[in-house]
Amino acid sequence: MVVYVVCYDISDDKVRERIAKVLLKYGNRVQYSVFEVMLKSQSELNILLYKLRKVADENTDIRLYRLCENCRESSCDLNGERIARMPAVVIV
Repeated sequence: MVVYVVCYDISDDKVRERIAKVLLKYGNRVQYSVFEVMLKSQSELNILLYKLRKVADENTDIRLYRLCENCRESSCDLNGERIARMPAVVIV
């Protein structure tokens, strides 16, 4: 399982809502325009990118940042609490 932080800056409300709907199928919203998504494979990443391109317009700016396990382990919030916790086991 690979975790990505997906963030965007989209001014069009309709496009922003469509992007959020796609991302909610893959992960959790952690801030208004920031999601953490879990992907099982490169092909699942390619599918997500395809779906995002389908609903985006020419002004859409979306960025995906891959979080390695060490990065997730050392991430924290303002209070020093660990963040980016993913389940130890995923039942499919």
